[in-house]
Amino acid sequence: MSTAKPDLKDVNPRGIPKALFIDLNDPKITSNLELTVANVQQNLQKYEYMLKSKDQQLKTITDITKDIKTNIKVIDTLIAQNNDSDDEDEEFQDIQYELEDGLFAFASIPTKSETNTVSLWLGSGILMEFTYGEALQILNEKSDVYTNKINEIIEDVEFLREQITTLQVNLSKVYNYSVLQKRKLEQKQGVK
Repeated sequence: MSTAKPDLKDVNPRGIPKALFIDLNDPKITSNLELTVANVQQNLQKYEYMLKSKDQQLKTITDITKDIKTNIKVIDTLIAQNNDSDDEDEEFQDIQYELEDGLFAFASIPTKSETNTVSLWLGSGILMEFTYGEALQILNEKSDVYTNKINEIIEDVEFLREQITTLQVNLSKVYNYSVLQKRKLEQKQGVK
């Protein structure tokens, strides 16, 4: 086994290797067809596992992006309410918000904020208070980062699907070649 690094054109930008197309004229491949089939099947399973992993990453990051966009809309609404404070007689507004998937709660919030701040969960149990502008800036930056990550994952998913197709074609070629060789061997034995 070679420990040389793969050529840069043989990997995608995130280091996923390209599946090689099998040449049946290569004696290394045709000398032991069972081993070749086993190797192709093993590689196919690896690529299918990577595809499944990337699909899960895509779902997770898409959900996070939806939450960020919802938070941006909420802050925009708070800013608009603060600017339109003269029109409203009520001090509090009742809202319904999602605590968890499928679990909603009700809250009464002031229609005009005296501090013009919101609190954001930053992760690892950290809650920080920001002004509306700072919060929007942070959320928009996070949204941009996750949007770029989504585009990278979609690119990886497309690349992996192409590689899986290549490996499936390789598997079919080797199997068909194996069947052809067995028939030739049977014909030779039948002629004798």
